[in-house]
Amino acid sequence: MSHRRIRVQNPNEMDMFRGLDYSVSRAVQAGQIVHLQGQTGIPLSGVGFIGEDNPAAQADNAIQCVKVLLEEDGSKMEDIVKTTTYVTTPRIGSMSIQSSQNTWGTCTPAPAAWWSRRWRGRR
Repeated sequence: MSHRRIRVQNPNEMDMFRGLDYSVSRAVQAGQIVHLQGQTGIPLSGVGFIGEDNPAAQADNAIQCVKVLLEEDGSKMEDIVKTTTYVTTPRIGSMSIQSSQNTWGTCTPAPAAWWSRRWRGRR
């Protein structure tokens, strides 16, 4: 199966990753599926960081980056099937949920983190 790399960058050109010299793709299209790199407060330009000490702003930036990457592929937010969110505290998690609800309303993609918590105790 062929694939197409979207937004190929060298981390050495990004503010936070100086000294790392390799090629990375923000997204890869393989067939009809688009896989996205994890998004944070780092803008797509790789310059600066959005939301220092503001997890809600970081989540908003991440969602905006996802939207732009999908649009560059010809996809849209409604095409997302699953998301995974990593947070460090419940308070930050609630901010992330609010950003997600602002984007998708009450009908969000399946959150992988929910499944892992839900089924963790069942073996």
